Amino acid sequence: MYQSLGGQSVSVSGLAVLPVSGLNLTPTVSAPVVSKTPSAPSAPSVPVKKKVVVQSSDDESDDSSTDDNKTSNIAAAVTSVTPTPVVVPAPTSTPTPVPVPVVTQTPPPAPAPAPTPTPIPAPPPPAPRGMYTDGTYTGVVADAYYGNVQVQAIISGGKLADVQILQYPNDRSRSISINTRAMPILRSEAIVAQNANVDIVSGATDSSQAFQQSLDSALVQAKA
Repeated sequence: MYQSLGGQSVSVSGLAVLPVSGLNLTPTVSAPVVSKTPSAPSAPSVPVKKKVVVQSSDDESDDSSTDDNKTSNIAAAVTSVTPTPVVVPAPTSTPTPVPVPVVTQTPPPAPAPAPTPTPIPAPPPPAPRGMYTDGTYTGVVADAYYGNVQVQAIISGGKLADVQILQYPNDRSRSISINTRAMPILRSEAIVAQNANVDIVSGATDSSQAFQQSLDSALVQAKA
């Protein structure tokens, strides 16, 4: 290999010489061996015998011995320097914040309203029992002096609904006149009173008493 050194071509046998440019080399001062690694001691400089073939002009032959010394010192300095390891800082990883799940509390569902019970209507009270049993009842024939009186009681809904006159004294014109006036009055009073206790009609005492007797016997049959 040929190395340009100080304007000269230098061939170093068995040694790779790196190009050094801009170095201020002084033949009388040896380059110190600097070890930048505290844990490994610097290797001692071992003089290397090299065969230097200098191809130059005649005016440069006097400087060949000086160039040999320079080359030896450069080679020793190059081989003895241990490169400083470059410490690459480990990448600092920023922890990614883990999102905290937000727990939403769902309120419990409102209880369903209790069904409102449907009121059961109370059965209607039984109809009051009437005084009489429904039907038609015929009373006895009662004597009215000038004739006989007989009535028939008609019961509906347990009540005296009507009184029918079956017979009354009518053989004389006066008897007919008295009874046609008295019988309707006695009938109306009996229905209102719901019994045979009616007032005596003036002028028709015998007919009134016979009416009471006949109607009373009919209602006795109709009583429940």
